[in-house]
Amino acid sequence: HLPLLRRVFSHLDSMERRRLIEAVLGRAARLPAGLTPTPDGGEAWRRHLERLGPLLTGGSGNG
Repeated sequence: HLPLLRRVFSHLDSMERRRLIEAVLGRAARLPAGLTPTPDGGEAWRRHLERLGPLLTGGSGNG
């Protein structure tokens, strides 16, 4: 999983990387002015983080 994760991270800008790390660490997300959240955005992020969280924190992620 690490080569894939590195590839994904290499295509993110610094702000996107910061937001992803903050989300994984459970920090409160703030939207920039003028943006509105997607209706099921929170649930979609939770599903993604279930998969990404273990990879970013050193777990296996095979589950």
